[in-house]
Amino acid sequence: MAFRKAKPEQATLKVSMFGPPGSGKTLSALLFAEGIAKYTQKRIAYIDTERGTDFYAQAVPAREFHPDAFDFDAVYTRSITEAIRELKALRPDHYSVIVIDSITHFWEAAKAAYTGKVGPNGQIPMHAWGRIKSPYKELMHLLINSPYHVFILGRQGTEFAEEEGELKAVGVKMKAEGETAYEPHICLRMESVRVPSSKKGQGKARESIPTLFAEKDRSGILQGLAIEWPTFEKVIAPLLGILGHTQAQMQSEETAAHLDSEALDRQEREKAARSRALADRYKARFQLADSLAELDAISKEITPEVKRQMAAEHVSEVREAYTEARRVKVALLPAGPTAVTEPVPSKPQQSAANGAAQKPAKPSPPATISPLSNGLELRTWLGKLDTDLAVEGHITKGDLLSHMSQQGVHQLWSDDLSTWDKPEQIAFAVAEASRYVEQRKTKHDGGGVAFFNQLEELDAQLFREKVIAERADFRQRVIEYVQGNHGAHPEVPRWTEEQVNAGKDYADLLSRELTEEAASV
Repeated sequence: MAFRKAKPEQATLKVSMFGPPGSGKTLSALLFAEGIAKYTQKRIAYIDTERGTDFYAQAVPAREFHPDAFDFDAVYTRSITEAIRELKALRPDHYSVIVIDSITHFWEAAKAAYTGKVGPNGQIPMHAWGRIKSPYKELMHLLINSPYHVFILGRQGTEFAEEEGELKAVGVKMKAEGETAYEPHICLRMESVRVPSSKKGQGKARESIPTLFAEKDRSGILQGLAIEWPTFEKVIAPLLGILGHTQAQMQSEETAAHLDSEALDRQEREKAARSRALADRYKARFQLADSLAELDAISKEITPEVKRQMAAEHVSEVREAYTEARRVKVALLPAGPTAVTEPVPSKPQQSAANGAAQKPAKPSPPATISPLSNGLELRTWLGKLDTDLAVEGHITKGDLLSHMSQQGVHQLWSDDLSTWDKPEQIAFAVAEASRYVEQRKTKHDGGGVAFFNQLEELDAQLFREKVIAERADFRQRVIEYVQGNHGAHPEVPRWTEEQVNAGKDYADLLSRELTEEAASV
């Protein structure tokens, strides 16, 4: 899809309306729809979920603002699948307006259709929400892309936000799924505004006036207006003149997700292919190197930037290829003097003078010969050690490598362990790693490592299901709670069993609250 000159492609209006009971939503929608039907010489299709239009379908002489009956066709249902079926059956040559009254009931119907297992407090599990939302998303996609003018009515609910650790009411919203109210072009909030005492004596006594507030208007004509006694002439008529002849079609979430998934899979395959080719090229060069000097020169080309172009497993393959090539080259070097690693004490000798046994000569300290000869070998060894400790549950994967890098920075060395080629750096790393391993293996584990992994999985799940807005938000809130109330260490793997249990309890409570809050939005 290429950029092209923008042009108007909206032939019909898509409007959402919400407000408290008695604010005038149904009446206003009928007035708007009636005006459009007369303008287009077609009919109104009204889906009524609460029989709220019964009195408007008959003439009421005492109804001064519209004594005649409204003329429209209605379907009375709260079944979301039945509503979708009836809407798909509409003919654009016969109908020009659709009114949904109210979308709140269809969202409730979508949730009520779930019959699977629920949590201890009746909460729906995260994995079920995709299926629950599917018919609702189909309904909204059908309405937004339809060739009809659409009015989506919904009840008003309270919007909450967390402030200083407490949920507080911060405003109002439509009681429906997510951002339903703001998907159409125009969002109107209805309110019954009390009449000031100074105006009550004018004409027929009224305590309040139906008032429309334009919360959102992509045309810019209504934005920011407050309109008393809203009518077709005041609200809709000014918008009809800017409509075109073609109704644009928006992709559904499923279509967009499919396109993105295919594109991302293709990018991953291409990235993996480039990584494989780069790794194979370095492995071949290591095998063809004529000397240790050439081998080391090639290894120095593998900078952090080059490593970022390769997958982790391919970087490991390159390291192993370098280590093996170097081992072979060293094995082919001429043999040097043999290093004695463990001197053998001589037997006591008899003194020639007095026959007394002489003490053996004190052996010199054994020469320390490290099996690691360069930074790449050191990094490979530390990586395996880190993995083993994580598998055994003593640390979280990557902790040892991070610790060693930090220790190197304290020594004014690079944080890239593969550059630690000097003998004193390798000796320091081996000693520090051994101390770290001993400390972790002898340290009491209260289950912090396993709980941290559980937190990571649950956090990722909540983020995928759009229960939390940012990755790691849930995990951080649990950690901060246990820190503040149980004096826990910032690193979860170091928590005691008591702190882990407190964290599990709070994580369970918080996940239920967030899930229920997301479901009610």
